[in-house]
Amino acid sequence: MRLRCAVLAGALALSAQGCDESTRPTGPSESNSRAGPSGTGIRFTGRVVDYVTQSPAAAAAVVFTDAQFGPSQTTTNADGQYVLTVPRTGVFTVAVEGVVAGTARVNGTAYLGDLLIHRGTCAARYGLVIDVRTLRPIERATVTLGERRVMSGANGWYRIDLSCPDVVQPGGTIMIYVMRPDYQMRQQVVGRGVSGVRRLDLDLQRR
Repeated sequence: MRLRCAVLAGALALSAQGCDESTRPTGPSESNSRAGPSGTGIRFTGRVVDYVTQSPAAAAAVVFTDAQFGPSQTTTNADGQYVLTVPRTGVFTVAVEGVVAGTARVNGTAYLGDLLIHRGTCAARYGLVIDVRTLRPIERATVTLGERRVMSGANGWYRIDLSCPDVVQPGGTIMIYVMRPDYQMRQQVVGRGVSGVRRLDLDLQRR
């Protein structure tokens, strides 16, 4: 079965490689810190792009939901870019146009908030690897999902592209593993099989 692989351009600046190869994402925008502190929360920027077509998602509703404080919402501009203020650092459920886009671990005003959207059968996981105590991105962490393995970049960014099957088949429980020698290994359930293009920020605790 032929696999199709989308390559992001612009703000995401990811390397163009085939889905059947190991990828080493260099990360999205260099910094979103230009958003700056808002005085009432954590203000950061991001860009929403279609996974397959690479087209920006204009006028798309972006919602980050905090378990305690509820949703924070904004809308992308014509280039798919958005600015959002959330009440604090922490873990958020992310949705774009009412469809779940993943789980974010907002670590401050320099948070890389780029999102991929896709309604087809392609599967991918991407995001940041972050130090749970300092909230700083972790470089050279090994992220493994199934037979795919990548290493996080200098800004903590990783991306694993899987297949785009004609039909998504149910599977067994799949785990994602994150390792770096000076940190405790992290493992997390991805689901029964791997489907959908989802952001999945991961944190590690130093030994």
